[in-house]
This record gives sequence, C-alpha cells and structure tokens, in this order.
Amino acid sequence: MSISEINSKVAEAVTLQEAGDYAGAVVKVRSALLLLAALPDSRQQDAELRWKPEGLQHLLTHLQRLATAAVGIGKTPIEYTRPDIETDYR
Repeated sequence: MSISEINSKVAEAVTLQEAGDYAGAVVKVRSALLLLAALPDSRQQDAELRWKPEGLQHLLTHLQRLATAAVGIGKTPIEYTRPDIETDYR
C-alpha cells in the first residue's frame, strides 16, 4: 500500500464519474478511503498525500447519490414509420 495507490484510485474515480459510471467511481473512492484508513502517516518516502479523509468521504457521499439517481435511467429506442397513405387512411 502506498500514497501513489491512493492517488491512483482517486484519479480513476474522477475518470469513471466523467464517463457517467458513478457506481464504478464509488468503488474506487471506497478503495481510496480504505487505503487511507490503513495509512499511519501522511507521508511515505518522497510521496505526499493529497487527499484528506473528510474530502474523500464527502466525495463518496456525492457519488453514491449520483449512482442512485442514475439507476433506472435508460434509453429506449423508438422506431417511427410513416403510414402508407393508400392502406392506412381508408
């Protein structure tokens, strides 16, 4: 486990939410929070931690709302055909 892993998970979450995959982003933020919770210090060797637990928790709550709102939204293809004037309008 390293700071770069936490930063990577957050970056992946940003990419997923930009693509509209809020559920996937939630998974990545949760992973970042778990890694952060197990990190005893905010610095390892030359790497610095850029994320505060409170900020990630806020992000997680926001993404969970978006993921919940996105469930059930879907696309239904609609096909339109013009009526045949000679047979449909008698």
